[in-house]
Amino acid sequence: MADTSQVKWSRDDWYCHGVLDGALPVRRILETDETLAFWAPDGHRLNDEYEVHVYVIPKRHVTTLLDLIPEDAGLVQALFATIQTVARQLGLDERGFFVRWNVMPPYQHTGHIHLHLLSGER
Repeated sequence: MADTSQVKWSRDDWYCHGVLDGALPVRRILETDETLAFWAPDGHRLNDEYEVHVYVIPKRHVTTLLDLIPEDAGLVQALFATIQTVARQLGLDERGFFVRWNVMPPYQHTGHIHLHLLSGER
């Protein structure tokens, strides 16, 4: 597990304190017992680079990929099952996509794991 107690995140955990608690409205694509997939909010910088930008997050708080343990295998499987379902719903299985998982600053900006489903360069 990563020692993230001293990490200076550049943004608050808006996934738990905003998206999951409903304070920040997002356009949800798919919600399961363990995961949530939603369109990136307007103004996100990756929206300028890709036609499709979807976040996939676990509903349970996990700070980084480095904090996952073998007992989290079911959660990881649920995240990837959500990506597969959303990709098919959006027709990305026909045109291609990639998944990005940033870990720790300067790449990960908030202390809640999240995956980016991206496709279609602008």
